[in-house]
Amino acid sequence: QLLSAPEHIKADVWKGLISTNQSSFKYVGHTETNIIEGMTDAERFNETLAALDLIGIRGEELENLMRALCCVLQLGNISFCSASTPEGEGCTIATSDELAKLSDILGLDEIIITQTLTTRNVTIIGEAYVKPVSVETAQERRDAFAKAIYSRIFDWLVKFMNDATNAQKNYSAAVGDCKYSHIGLLDIFGFESFLTENRFEQLCINHANERLQRKFSEDVFVSVQEEYHREGINLKKVLFNDNMNVLNLIEGKMGLMDILGEECILPKGNDTNFVAKIYKNSGSDDSSLYSEKYFQSAEFGIKHYAGKVKYSAKQFLSKNKDALPREVVVCALSSQNPLVNEIFRSDVAMEQPTRGRMSRRGSGWFVGETVWSKFKVQLDELMENLGKTNSRYIRCVKPNMQKLPGEVDMSHTLEQIRCAGIVEAVTMSRQAYPNRLPFAKILDLFEHMDKRQNKETMSPMKKRMNNFVKKYRKKDGNSERVKTQSLLDYLFEHKEDVWRLFTGKCDSSEVGEEPSPPFVMGKSVVYFSAGALEFLEVARLSSFDKSATVIQCFVRKQKAISRFNKMRARAKLDCKSKRRKSKKSPMMCVLPCIFVCRKSSNEVRAEF
Repeated sequence: QLLSAPEHIKADVWKGLISTNQSSFKYVGHTETNIIEGMTDAERFNETLAALDLIGIRGEELENLMRALCCVLQLGNISFCSASTPEGEGCTIATSDELAKLSDILGLDEIIITQTLTTRNVTIIGEAYVKPVSVETAQERRDAFAKAIYSRIFDWLVKFMNDATNAQKNYSAAVGDCKYSHIGLLDIFGFESFLTENRFEQLCINHANERLQRKFSEDVFVSVQEEYHREGINLKKVLFNDNMNVLNLIEGKMGLMDILGEECILPKGNDTNFVAKIYKNSGSDDSSLYSEKYFQSAEFGIKHYAGKVKYSAKQFLSKNKDALPREVVVCALSSQNPLVNEIFRSDVAMEQPTRGRMSRRGSGWFVGETVWSKFKVQLDELMENLGKTNSRYIRCVKPNMQKLPGEVDMSHTLEQIRCAGIVEAVTMSRQAYPNRLPFAKILDLFEHMDKRQNKETMSPMKKRMNNFVKKYRKKDGNSERVKTQSLLDYLFEHKEDVWRLFTGKCDSSEVGEEPSPPFVMGKSVVYFSAGALEFLEVARLSSFDKSATVIQCFVRKQKAISRFNKMRARAKLDCKSKRRKSKKSPMMCVLPCIFVCRKSSNEVRAEF
């Protein structure tokens, strides 16, 4: 978006952006896509500026933010070539013009940047030495520097947004000791399982989803308990798939986190040894870890709640270490870019209390401040905060991959529902009594099936009075409950065996346990056992068929009578007309009239 902004805005941010586009920076690159969801990058840039202005990022702060992002872009344009140095084979920066631009935007001398990226400091017995690094190592340092700036900018922006929406920091009209509440929005990654290859990032994402799924299952179980208690119903034993074994495999004692942390500390640690130790330390009864015949030496599989996932452990150690060289941190702290200096200075201040814990041994295993361990600390804090709140869950399902309206890809949709844990939640909530209906709905659906009162023998006046009283009487929950229970008792009377056969359930003597009743009355809702509501629905549809037959007979009868009356009236009219024309006596028209009426009657009978 910044690269698509007007030239005068780019010139105000940094002169190095003038006449540049996506192709000018290697981290962005050329793209054929110019419009996304009906908007160009330039249009979205205006929206971004408006959003940043809304939370208070404007003027100098906005300029510092954009210049910090330019540092990330410019770092990607730095390239290296091999070079011989007095200390041995090393490398140097091959693009001097790009180095000059980076020096300008970072506010650092070119020599300092070159030393930071192409050399490393080694301390041996109290003496410091400067060692050259290879081209590959220099590229890793460059990318690590850019990633560190970008990630810290993201954290700074999130903190700024939270501060802008914090009531305690923005509500000046508070009097006395005010108690503040908050509404938090947690946008999480979905469960990830790629057909090609699943790496360290997918394992971290799925680890977070396992923790959140555990919280989700507990919340659903508690909500089911509360609902049944509120309705005065004894809760049966509710079973659900517990994913605690997967969490123990990942973060338990000598789990994946501990093994990977230990392997990162060992001098000869590698990804293959990490996978070998996983299977060695897992017991034979560990059902959450699996292996297949065609797995390579650096591959392992985990049975997550959403399904099996095969992981490739390539670069697990390097990604887990993700150590930012001290020379890079010192370089960033020397930067004249205000935001870059600020975000690294605050980061160093936070890390000082934990310094020195990188390679300690405790309780029989190594503990290290790695990417995964930091991720778990943040995850623990998140779960602790979620535990203090009333959580509400919103599941977003994408109906098709093409984002087309009115089309649903069922396999893709069902896969998302399964991965979101919705199937488990529904199974848990519906395990004891799958269906439930309020009293009024049951009376509305099934009251016509009550044959205990022969309403056909009622007089029309009594029917009208009953309907009038039923319409205008005050609704009473207790009487409604009594009527509903009486109706259901009548409908299921002497039919328990029928509905059990209908649902495919065997006799209780075969399973050795007491059968559950077809329904249970709550305070405002009726809970039905599996198949009971379907049994009633089949009976209701059957009664509709019988009623439809009666209605059809009545309609046909009325139509026949109406047609007969019309034909008889027409016959009488014809007789009168003939009598006038022939001037005969009335008795001479009787026989033709009777003949016509009999003929009409026979036609009606033949038709209906």
